[in-house]
Amino acid sequence: MFAFTRGSYVCPFSTDRLVDFFDYDNFFNENPNLVVCGEIARPENPYNAESPPYVTEDVSFFAFDIRTMSGEQEIPVEKRYKLFDEYKIPTVTRFGSYTPSDIKGLKKHIQYLNEKGCEGLVFKPTAPFEKTVKYVTAGSCLRDMKVTSALMTEYQAEFFTNRMLRSLFYLMEHDLPLSEEFLKKTGEAPYYSLFLRV
Repeated sequence: MFAFTRGSYVCPFSTDRLVDFFDYDNFFNENPNLVVCGEIARPENPYNAESPPYVTEDVSFFAFDIRTMSGEQEIPVEKRYKLFDEYKIPTVTRFGSYTPSDIKGLKKHIQYLNEKGCEGLVFKPTAPFEKTVKYVTAGSCLRDMKVTSALMTEYQAEFFTNRMLRSLFYLMEHDLPLSEEFLKKTGEAPYYSLFLRV
């Protein structure tokens, strides 16, 4: 059994730890044509400079999708969650099903995630014609800029401008002021680690 990175490379680190996350032999013996998609998170993990605030030691695995082996088709949400639960596969937090009329409830979840230092929400489609939508918190945008600023010359400018705009849109969508604290964090984000490196 192998774990692959998003770029399709075999990952020795993740492959070695699979046994700690779920009974993959049982799952794949009974579902040989499926692929479990997820994220491995921990402080100072090999891939991301950030770690979720609720992962403070070792590594944790969070599944978010199940696809067919060809990669062309996601398993429907209901079946996917049933498989996650049946095989005790750890997953990202699930908030339930929402419609556009539930915006107040969604905003509460988003604000909670921002306060807790989480990345955001991913809205999964329940019908073939729908699209997956990702909503990122302001705090996540600022942290992204902070941890990557030391490599600013190696990233496209859009990486930083997109996150600046997203964080600003977050304030506007949640009727939050452009406070001194926010401006201070925004200023620190691209400069602090860059200054330390220079």
